[in-house]
Amino acid sequence: MRIYRISETWQDKRTLYSDKTGYIKGFRDDDERWHIMEFVIFPEYRGKGLARELAKHIPWKSVLYVSPLVQHGETSPKQILNSGQLMDFYQSLGFESTEEDVHVMVRG
Repeated sequence: MRIYRISETWQDKRTLYSDKTGYIKGFRDDDERWHIMEFVIFPEYRGKGLARELAKHIPWKSVLYVSPLVQHGETSPKQILNSGQLMDFYQSLGFESTEEDVHVMVRG
Protein backbone atom coordinates (compact mmCIF):
# COMPACT_ATOMS: atom_id res chain seq x y z
CA MET A 1 0.00 0.00 0.00
CA ARG A 2 1.35 3.39 -0.94
CA ILE A 3 1.18 6.28 1.55
CA TYR A 4 0.56 9.59 -0.22
CA ARG A 5 1.54 13.12 0.67
CA ILE A 6 -1.40 15.50 0.74
CA SER A 7 0.32 17.80 -1.78
CA GLU A 8 0.65 14.88 -4.24
CA THR A 9 -3.05 14.23 -4.39
CA TRP A 10 -4.63 17.64 -4.11
CA GLN A 11 -5.60 17.67 -7.80
CA ASP A 12 -7.35 14.28 -7.59
CA LYS A 13 -9.36 14.93 -4.45
CA ARG A 14 -13.14 14.88 -4.64
CA THR A 15 -16.03 15.15 -2.22
CA LEU A 16 -17.27 11.74 -1.07
CA TYR A 17 -20.01 13.16 1.13
CA SER A 18 -21.23 16.57 2.19
CA ASP A 19 -24.13 17.92 4.22
CA LYS A 20 -24.85 20.91 6.45
CA THR A 21 -22.70 19.44 9.27
CA GLY A 22 -19.47 18.81 7.34
CA TYR A 23 -17.81 16.92 4.51
CA ILE A 24 -15.42 14.11 3.58
CA LYS A 25 -12.93 14.51 0.71
CA GLY A 26 -10.49 12.03 -0.75
CA PHE A 27 -9.64 9.93 -3.77
CA ARG A 28 -9.65 6.26 -4.78
CA ASP A 29 -6.40 4.55 -5.81
CA ASP A 30 -5.83 1.77 -8.35
CA ASP A 31 -6.52 -0.87 -5.67
CA GLU A 32 -10.00 0.58 -5.01
CA ARG A 33 -8.87 1.88 -1.59
CA TRP A 34 -10.14 5.32 -0.60
CA HIS A 35 -7.65 7.84 0.78
CA ILE A 36 -9.48 10.27 3.05
CA MET A 37 -7.61 13.58 3.04
CA GLU A 38 -10.24 15.75 4.74
CA PHE A 39 -12.85 14.83 7.34
CA VAL A 40 -14.38 18.07 8.57
CA ILE A 41 -17.21 18.93 10.95
CA PHE A 42 -18.14 22.60 10.69
CA PRO A 43 -17.52 24.59 13.91
CA GLU A 44 -21.18 25.18 14.73
CA TYR A 45 -21.84 21.40 14.74
CA ARG A 46 -18.83 20.24 16.76
CA GLY A 47 -19.29 18.68 20.18
CA LYS A 48 -22.71 17.22 19.31
CA GLY A 49 -21.67 13.68 18.40
CA LEU A 50 -22.17 14.26 14.68
CA ALA A 51 -18.69 13.14 13.61
CA ARG A 52 -19.60 9.50 14.20
CA GLU A 53 -22.71 9.95 12.03
CA LEU A 54 -20.72 11.61 9.24
CA ALA A 55 -18.05 8.89 9.51
CA LYS A 56 -20.62 6.30 8.36
CA HIS A 57 -20.01 7.68 4.86
CA ILE A 58 -16.31 6.73 4.86
CA PRO A 59 -15.91 3.62 2.67
CA TRP A 60 -14.78 0.52 4.61
CA LYS A 61 -11.55 0.00 2.63
CA SER A 62 -9.90 3.33 3.45
CA VAL A 63 -6.72 5.09 4.44
CA LEU A 64 -7.23 8.08 6.72
CA TYR A 65 -4.68 10.90 6.96
CA VAL A 66 -4.97 12.43 10.44
CA SER A 67 -3.90 16.06 10.72
CA PRO A 68 -5.07 17.49 14.05
CA LEU A 69 -3.32 20.82 13.53
CA VAL A 70 -5.26 21.85 10.43
CA GLN A 71 -8.12 24.17 11.29
CA HIS A 72 -10.89 25.12 8.89
CA GLY A 73 -12.70 28.39 9.48
CA GLU A 74 -12.59 30.29 12.73
CA THR A 75 -12.50 27.92 15.67
CA SER A 76 -11.36 28.04 19.24
CA PRO A 77 -8.65 25.61 20.37
CA LYS A 78 -11.22 23.75 22.50
CA GLN A 79 -13.12 22.77 19.36
CA ILE A 80 -10.14 20.98 17.78
CA LEU A 81 -9.43 17.50 19.16
CA ASN A 82 -5.85 16.74 20.10
CA SER A 83 -3.97 13.98 18.31
CA GLY A 84 -4.71 11.35 20.98
CA GLN A 85 -8.45 12.07 20.92
CA LEU A 86 -8.51 11.84 17.11
CA MET A 87 -6.66 8.54 17.13
CA ASP A 88 -9.03 7.10 19.76
CA PHE A 89 -12.04 8.24 17.73
CA TYR A 90 -10.77 6.73 14.47
CA GLN A 91 -9.79 3.50 16.24
CA SER A 92 -13.37 3.23 17.50
CA LEU A 93 -14.40 3.27 13.81
CA GLY A 94 -12.12 0.32 13.01
CA PHE A 95 -9.02 2.19 11.80
CA GLU A 96 -5.52 1.15 12.89
CA SER A 97 -2.28 3.12 12.78
CA THR A 98 0.24 2.09 10.15
CA GLU A 99 3.86 1.24 10.84
CA GLU A 100 5.01 3.86 8.33
CA ASP A 101 3.39 6.87 10.00
CA VAL A 102 1.40 7.21 13.22
CA HIS A 103 -0.85 9.82 11.55
CA VAL A 104 -1.92 7.44 8.78
CA MET A 105 -4.65 4.96 9.70
CA VAL A 106 -6.00 2.04 7.66
CA ARG A 107 -9.25 0.09 7.70
CA GLY A 108 -10.31 -2.87 5.57
